[in-house]
Amino acid sequence: MSTEIQKIIESSHLFAGLAPGLIREIASTASKKSFGSHQYLFQKGDTADALWGVLSGRIDIQVSTDDGKEMVLDTFKPGDVFGAVGVLDFGPRRVDAIAVTNSELFRLERKHFLQFLQSSPEFCFRVFSLLCSDLRDTTEALEDSALYTLPGRLARRLVLLAGEETNEDVQGHPLLDVSQNDLARTLGVHRQTVNRQLRDWEKRGWLTLKREHQAPARRGH
Repeated sequence: MSTEIQKIIESSHLFAGLAPGLIREIASTASKKSFGSHQYLFQKGDTADALWGVLSGRIDIQVSTDDGKEMVLDTFKPGDVFGAVGVLDFGPRRVDAIAVTNSELFRLERKHFLQFLQSSPEFCFRVFSLLCSDLRDTTEALEDSALYTLPGRLARRLVLLAGEETNEDVQGHPLLDVSQNDLARTLGVHRQTVNRQLRDWEKRGWLTLKREHQAPARRGH
């Protein structure tokens, strides 16, 4: 059994607080998988046959159109567990999951996941509580898209990222290591649109753009 997998399982929202014996059993059942940069874990239409946990790297969940337009719906980093919805509804995957960087994950097969659900009422309650939480998050995202203009949506996204960031400049302001392409894909717009808005805010003194990476850093306004 991988100690690394067990640590991720113990600290994840999905599994944290479960009986130690059950956590060890889940960890011993999971298998470790490696993916190269830009390699797909799964694509829309694939069978949802496993739950995933991120050990290292970064995974984007995205949708795309026939003309090549993409939108990032979510991003998962080390410690995150995802894929439960597809495992539970027995339908095909409705999104793509792609490794943004070289990544290592654990994979828990559907049949094992369902066995653990059946054997633990506590685990079953935890899973469905988190699914309800995910539904609320989806509703909020739809609200943002329907009620806020691009500047409002972009500002809310930057504030969210700033709250998650631990790196700061010498003045104590958050440094966001996020590209304009990533922001555009998350918001479902063109990069040039994001660039114009960020440049306008930079002129107002609200943020500074790091030219080498084209990543915005909040200044504390």
